[in-house]
Amino acid sequence: MRSGVSRDTVMRVEKGKPCSDKSFHALRGAYALFSAQLVRHPSESEHFSSCHEDQIRWMAANHRDHKGRPVKDIDYSFVDDAAERRRRANLGYQRFFTGFIRSELAGGVMSSGIMEIYKTSAIDQHFGEEFIYCLSGEAIIRVEGDPCHLKPGDSMVFDALLHHQYAPVDGSELPATILFVVATRPDEASRVDATLPKREEWGV
Repeated sequence: MRSGVSRDTVMRVEKGKPCSDKSFHALRGAYALFSAQLVRHPSESEHFSSCHEDQIRWMAANHRDHKGRPVKDIDYSFVDDAAERRRRANLGYQRFFTGFIRSELAGGVMSSGIMEIYKTSAIDQHFGEEFIYCLSGEAIIRVEGDPCHLKPGDSMVFDALLHHQYAPVDGSELPATILFVVATRPDEASRVDATLPKREEWGV
């Protein structure tokens, strides 16, 4: 398989059973997903899924610690305090932070989150169709180099396998804060396999 993980292990993970850290890391790289998107959040009801603010873990985009040193594994680079996120951004350690909203339906095809953008991000590619809604500040989202200027209340959608980049608008309120929703397609696995190179260590 693309991930180098056995079919039996994949089937075990799909059933919600445990696997080793090595296998989990390999699966994240193969599917171009964050761990928050692979591990389901327990729901208080069989009829809906919700996520409260204190359940959101904020991941650092550039994977650097408080001294600016690179952090190898994104799973251990969380900054949940809003003031600390702003401090690190002002020091130049981080370009943006992502807080995944852990509310998904069982068997669903959607993930969502909030992104705080302080500086221009690296160019990215990942699975799905991405919908973006600007909550505050102003953002420029470039898709294959074409810019889309978003102000509060504006939205856009694009194929996330295209090269895209997030940036705040100079002089606007910082951070630019956006809500994003990523939905998969029926042929997502073959699209990702044909488009993305194998990623041993998946990050932003």
